[in-house]
Amino acid sequence: MHVDEIADKYHLPDLRASLADFLSREAQNKGVLHTLNRVRRASTTSPLPFEYLQAWFKLRIQQTDYYNSGNVLHAQVVNAAPPSSAWPMGRYDSVIVNTDAEQSWPQSGLKGT
Repeated sequence: MHVDEIADKYHLPDLRASLADFLSREAQNKGVLHTLNRVRRASTTSPLPFEYLQAWFKLRIQQTDYYNSGNVLHAQVVNAAPPSSAWPMGRYDSVIVNTDAEQSWPQSGLKGT
């Protein structure tokens, strides 16, 4: 789908600006994990080196048991559905993922997410 169509469909008015900021930071700091949690520097009309994105409506994630890290739990589905007549505000599952191997939830709180 076109970037702007996804932004409209999922009610993400700053999608283009977020992507432009991400790409700008990636060009400056290759290989560093970038977050999209700060004020946008790019505008909502910023040019991008692409016009289309693939949007996933659901994603399966899997984790290990908190008490026994050798025990892999069943995969769970995370949904992201755009607004519809059945779901006027859309349907979005929230997920917090630790991406830092140096941190261990819950002892580390939200560090590493």
